[in-house]
Amino acid sequence: MQRTLEKYLNQSLKNDRAVALLGPRQTGKSYLLGLLAQNEDIIVKLDDPAVRDQAKRDPVAYLRNRRKKTSRLFIDEPTKLPVIFDAIKVLIDECGLRPSGIALASSSNYLLMRRIKESLAGRTHI
Repeated sequence: MQRTLEKYLNQSLKNDRAVALLGPRQTGKSYLLGLLAQNEDIIVKLDDPAVRDQAKRDPVAYLRNRRKKTSRLFIDEPTKLPVIFDAIKVLIDECGLRPSGIALASSSNYLLMRRIKESLAGRTHI
């Protein structure tokens, strides 16, 4: 099924430092990430407790080890692991002002969550 946002998100990933896809539960955000993912792209699903446990130990290393230079990194439900936002910031900043290829999909508006200390302000296109 072709989503209206698919083309828009692909364009944003090419032009913006990072992209955040926010919306209510069960509206197809994770499905859309799957549609956008190409051969080299990585999807980190933080809904999975085992994935959260691995990422919690060293979030920056966890994300770096999964990502290749030519791949995009899609992070599903990052609000399930608040410390991941600091790691995401590091990866975005490593790209300077160029697009990082990082996309977040969340059913919670992380900008309003008190436990999230890094808002990624100025780094993400919402």
